[in-house]
Amino acid sequence: MKIKDQRDVHWLVADYLAGDKNAFTEIYYRYKMSIISNLSKMLPSVEDAKDVLQDVMLKLSIYIEAKRFDVTKATFSTIVINVARNSAIDFLRIKDAKKRRITNSIYGSSMEIPDDRTATLNDVLIDFDTITMSLPKQHRKILRLTVLQQMTNAEIAEELKIPLGTVKTSIRLARMNIKQQLIKEPT
Repeated sequence: MKIKDQRDVHWLVADYLAGDKNAFTEIYYRYKMSIISNLSKMLPSVEDAKDVLQDVMLKLSIYIEAKRFDVTKATFSTIVINVARNSAIDFLRIKDAKKRRITNSIYGSSMEIPDDRTATLNDVLIDFDTITMSLPKQHRKILRLTVLQQMTNAEIAEELKIPLGTVKTSIRLARMNIKQQLIKEPT
């Protein structure tokens, strides 16, 4: 990450600490493209990089306000790179954890309740709805009863008034379809 003059950044940090919010705006615009460029190499899409950019800038503002920036230990660019890298890693971990929970819930493992660091149960349910959107309506309904309401195949057949074999086939086909979707997704 090459910025013209590191001394300018030190002045901007000092101005920001003195209460000049425009100084942080200047820091944002100086580093924005470099951060997105670096994040794009680590993340699956530019949109993800732009999302993580916001997190990086928030963390940098907190870092500066906590007066943890010490020019004798590292340049500001080094700090930006480290914060960006760590934020990208966090983003990928969260994304992977969500995908694992959905996959586990679909394949019969008990669905984990996410902790505060990853996602809310509502996020998992939204992801479930999103991933099952492409399924036929009956398969989606049966899978929802199986996974989210923990009903047995016999209970589903009785409630929907369809043969047990149809329930089993629908679940198998839905799981195969979702597995293919997850394999096709790059992340």
